[in-house]
Amino acid sequence: MVLHPGSARTEKFWLAERWAEVANHLQASGLPVVLTGGTSRMEKDHLARIKALVTNPVIDLSGKLNLLAVAALIQRARLLATVDSAPMHLAGALGTPQIILSGPPILSTGIPGDRRRSFCRPARRIRAEISCRSKRAIR
Repeated sequence: MVLHPGSARTEKFWLAERWAEVANHLQASGLPVVLTGGTSRMEKDHLARIKALVTNPVIDLSGKLNLLAVAALIQRARLLATVDSAPMHLAGALGTPQIILSGPPILSTGIPGDRRRSFCRPARRIRAEISCRSKRAIR
């Protein structure tokens, strides 16, 4: 199972505690967990917080793979869990099952710069719905 918790934008980050909870659950189910991510300071800090909260060590490949190697890893993965990021698009192209945590968009049309056709789908939680206007939608 590949977890890619990072993004170039911190508002797309999911809480480190929740990523750790997912990793702990997967490991308790006997599944290996691989972390991927970029080399920016904010991604490294986010990944460090996640690793500090995980019960058992994970395979940390963050900052160690180029884009082609990340694609190869995702292609072999049983599942990718990620935020809205480049690996999400790679998994879609490669047919790898994925869970996407989509946070507040700058513009969510799929057409960069087309402000006339923007739309937003609210994040859903059990028994609750959060407005897209909230920067806390991914929390």
